[in-house]
Amino acid sequence: YNKEIDILSATDWFQKGNNAIENKEYDKAISFLLRAIDLEPDCAVCYFSLGLAYYGEAKYSKAIPIFVKAIELDIDKRRVNFIMGDAYYRLNNYAKAIQFYEKAIELGPEFFASTKGYIWLGFSYYMEGDYSKAIPIFVKAIELDIEKPRAYALLGLIYGEQGKPELKLLNHKK
Repeated sequence: YNKEIDILSATDWFQKGNNAIENKEYDKAISFLLRAIDLEPDCAVCYFSLGLAYYGEAKYSKAIPIFVKAIELDIDKRRVNFIMGDAYYRLNNYAKAIQFYEKAIELGPEFFASTKGYIWLGFSYYMEGDYSKAIPIFVKAIELDIEKPRAYALLGLIYGEQGKPELKLLNHKK
């Protein structure tokens, strides 16, 4: 029997969980964060970190409802929406990814730009076959100097698929 378990607060378990996440010990993090939530069920940051732990284990379907709970408890919605978009992207649900990426832009365009989110939003549109929406997103990424080579390459790919080889060549040269 370990008396330490009895005296740790939700904050202590939360910190242990975050330390485990930093060390990529996601199983431990999940266990610690669930203890924090048991002690403080309305802890938005606890749910957010728990979602990150599931995300770190590539359990995106488990992470998403946890992130939703964090949003309900009023966590930083910009970051959660971006991560949820990424989780849906990794589940190949591009329509949902687009929905959450766009919400992240709406809530904080400067934050979204700093995450390279424009590339992932554009690629989600590309995967949905919506080139007319993907192109301006990649152009925006180029304007913001976000992964220019990748944005140019993806634009070239779209132009090539549209039968515009002169634009494809132009973009691959940049």
